[in-house]
Amino acid sequence: MIDGQFDKTTGAITIRASFDNPLGLLRSGNTGKIRLGLQHKDALIVPQSATIEMQDKVFVFAVADSNKVKKQPITIIGKSGTNYLVKEGIKAGDEVVLSGIDHLQEGTVIHPEKAADKLAKN
Repeated sequence: MIDGQFDKTTGAITIRASFDNPLGLLRSGNTGKIRLGLQHKDALIVPQSATIEMQDKVFVFAVADSNKVKKQPITIIGKSGTNYLVKEGIKAGDEVVLSGIDHLQEGTVIHPEKAADKLAKN
């Protein structure tokens, strides 16, 4: 059972659930945080640090023809740690700029390095 009202001061919501508690760690009336896992099929993962936000939209710089970068809007459906889960805007195999995006503009020609190559050098 879920109470349909959030507490405006704490952001909490009341939930009543039944589940096994064999070690008796939880007692009636306790409070806690609950994390619910949710699977997103066909979602891509992009580091939040590789994105920019402008006017309530999130963008990545995708590498296009002749190594020119293109600012590409993406649709975010969730977060996983420091990564965004992307539903639309890029597809598997697309190359995106992971660092130095604060110095880029639409159409800038870059000399991309593979992320694995860069990690191997460090």
